[in-house]
Amino acid sequence: MLVRPLGPAEPQGGFGVFRIHQQRKVDFQVVEPSDSDAATTRSGRLPRWLYRMGARDHVVAWIKPKKVPEWMTASQYATLPERQVVRELRYPVGQPGFRVREVTLVTTLLDPELYPLEALAELYRQRWQAELHL
Repeated sequence: MLVRPLGPAEPQGGFGVFRIHQQRKVDFQVVEPSDSDAATTRSGRLPRWLYRMGARDHVVAWIKPKKVPEWMTASQYATLPERQVVRELRYPVGQPGFRVREVTLVTTLLDPELYPLEALAELYRQRWQAELHL
């Protein structure tokens, strides 16, 4: 099980493992952002790549968008940090009968030794099973 006290590399106040939204683009290419990408990153449209931990496992900083989203109040927006460091990872789903062939997760659990990809995939699978059996 993945329950333990928070370490210095993890956020104080909580952690999470979530399936990434289908509209958010996740690119696992090894190419670091160019200077032209830096302008886009500052605008908040792209995450800033920080470092790679595997072929489909990397750490990025999600940048706070300049404009308040329509669904959020200004006071809620003001409480958000300027950037959030997260780990994005993707794994294949080899389960016969499943429509999805691969799953992309985002997590605040950054340490690959404490939280290997396989353990995070199993944690997400267990959460999904709990949801199905409610």
